[in-house]
Amino acid sequence: MLPHYSAYKVAEQFAVLSNLYPGRIDLGVGRAPGGEMRVAAALSAPHPPSFREFPRQVADLVGYMHGSLTEPRLSPEPAGDVPVWILGTSPDSAMLAGALGLPYALALFINPQASPELTDLYRRNFRPSAQLAEPYVMLATTAFACDDAERAELLRKNYFLNIARLLGGGTQPAVSPEESLDMGFTEREAMIIGAQARIAAFGTPDAVRSKVLALAEAFGADEVMISCNAYHQHDRLRAIELFAQSMALAEAA
Repeated sequence: MLPHYSAYKVAEQFAVLSNLYPGRIDLGVGRAPGGEMRVAAALSAPHPPSFREFPRQVADLVGYMHGSLTEPRLSPEPAGDVPVWILGTSPDSAMLAGALGLPYALALFINPQASPELTDLYRRNFRPSAQLAEPYVMLATTAFACDDAERAELLRKNYFLNIARLLGGGTQPAVSPEESLDMGFTEREAMIIGAQARIAAFGTPDAVRSKVLALAEAFGADEVMISCNAYHQHDRLRAIELFAQSMALAEAA
């Protein structure tokens, strides 16, 4: 969330990371506060978050990372190519990514009501840059691949219960899948998660892969990132493992 920091500070940190882990670092930046405004204000204190300056900050950040801005000099210099992505959920972010010639990551799991018009808007506004000659889209969505349908349904219910509590402004801690077995949704909670339920993929690996690929095709995505915010760490790891295996088998077929 770039408005919390200076472009130089972020560039310096990622230059260090690129030297520690060459070829493994991507830099994604977004404009949203990422939480409550009082937290955003605390992060950027003593100055307020610079949301209006975000386009200029991104341009400066790209300049530092790719060498067109040399004063002040980064130390160490970035090791190799560090792609700079625009992370977004709105027309503003799509247009900015296109205008700057940067890859665009659409966070569908944050804005499940986003339509393919956003990625179309990005492509229409794309201008080739030193980093990227052609538009490139990543779609980030919710996906839980499970060993069986019964486990998938339990994780689905648990995930949406916790999402409803979070988006509804509650401060109660998240509940576990086991605790959610006998819990139900209020009418308001059901309304809150309606859009999320349409884009989230829960089920056996083949079913999850099919839904994710259908979404990727609809949005014209070149790459997919999955969010699997399961309560238990072992469920997260298993879901990612099963999804990766399913994708690999499909590619090999």
